[in-house]
Amino acid sequence: RGEASRDVAPANVAAARALAGQFAAALAAARRDALAVGTQTHQQPGTTRLGPARDAPRDAPRLATLEAFVRGECHAGAMATADFLWKTLEAHEKDAAAGDDVAAERCLLVAQTARLARREAREELGALMGPARDWNADAATLAKQRRRAARSSARSTARFQLFGGSDQNASSDKNTAEDPRLAESLAALARVAHRGFRAWAERFARTVGVELSRALPQDERLGSQEVPRDWEEEEAGGGGGGEVSLRLPALPSPYALGCLHAASSEALRCGGHLMSRDGIAALVRATAKECGGAYADFVQSATSTSDRLSERGVLQAMFDLRFVMEALLGPGCMGGRGKAGGVVGDANDEGDVLVAATRAERTLAARLDPIDWATYESFLWRNERRAYSRCATLLGLLTQSHGAPAGAEKVPPATSSDAKATTPPPRFTYLPVSLPAARGKGGGKGDGSVGAVDWSLAGFDRFGEPDETRGAGDEGGLLGKIGQGLGGWVRGVV
Repeated sequence: RGEASRDVAPANVAAARALAGQFAAALAAARRDALAVGTQTHQQPGTTRLGPARDAPRDAPRLATLEAFVRGECHAGAMATADFLWKTLEAHEKDAAAGDDVAAERCLLVAQTARLARREAREELGALMGPARDWNADAATLAKQRRRAARSSARSTARFQLFGGSDQNASSDKNTAEDPRLAESLAALARVAHRGFRAWAERFARTVGVELSRALPQDERLGSQEVPRDWEEEEAGGGGGGEVSLRLPALPSPYALGCLHAASSEALRCGGHLMSRDGIAALVRATAKECGGAYADFVQSATSTSDRLSERGVLQAMFDLRFVMEALLGPGCMGGRGKAGGVVGDANDEGDVLVAATRAERTLAARLDPIDWATYESFLWRNERRAYSRCATLLGLLTQSHGAPAGAEKVPPATSSDAKATTPPPRFTYLPVSLPAARGKGGGKGDGSVGAVDWSLAGFDRFGEPDETRGAGDEGGLLGKIGQGLGGWVRGVV
């Protein structure tokens, strides 16, 4: 029953777990062998049972002599393992960059093996590279004790620095401090994982960029002067005190949703919730860079011919570009008026990821009349933030580490003047699930916490209900756009 209740991991995760488990088991066996050699018992190496620490004064000199040797050999073995994985990765990186999907999968396997080996073997490495008197203790218990001692030491040091005086626990902290070679071994495995995830992500992101580059020139609506039926009407204050009616994009194009869904599907295929944050971060950064480059190339080619992009096409392209980048990198990553914000990742990648997207957005904004753009801008970005809230659950694997977009004001219901903002949407009243606003930390309070979905920010009453004025085949609102993006465009990627 216990086996049946476990999640069935993807093949690459299962293989990486098996390899990492073998590494951890080898370390545990080495600890048993070292304990058997260092104690005056008649047990054969490998048969000593690890359990609670037992004081044996007569074994202390022998264990002290063996301790330095075991630490050095443990460090050398961990570094040799990381070096082997690094060289294996180098053997497949060039093929993956050239478009070899098998090589990219092997890079992913190496990355996941290094990450899981770092996680699974951390406790055993810490036990082996710790004091010999603790070799017979449980590795997990020792790890908890070291973390607790580190926190206590940090608080004690801060307290003595604040009030002055000398730390009486400094000498004991030195005795319980971790061997610096442990951090070096773990860092070597982390570098392998980071490089492997990056090679895999860049290979996949190129396929998304190619498909997006094909889809953009084929979108006839970007050059049309007609107002699409899925644009929402906005009321802006006029110069003479009256109201000016505007119709602006409110939903992303199908191919914009398609490329995001393709990235989310790839993350799901490669582990889903079992993927590390480093792997997800590598995927979203690489995909954002390729998507930004595709938009930059399209905008550059479209500026040479005036009929490729109409004013309405410019607005839709700006909406799609910012929606894609913020879904991948987080709300606010593009900053205000095209100024790049912060990106979580490598310092060398922070500016590089957003260079092309920022250039494309500025070029598109320059094609609009400055007065018109000043009128459109606040409404356009408000609609984009609202669309992000609508799609946050659909793209959960990509948006799980992002907070709620700032400045997304709550949208009053549009169908009834006396309806309250807290009224649940009809489509959730008959489903056997709890309301989305009741789930996650913070619920529907709009406090910006990760995982909370405030459906009043999304404007659930404007999802696009059936309308007799729509023609046959019109994609309609959000659900129609999702159907187009997930049903048609992504076939070229998957």
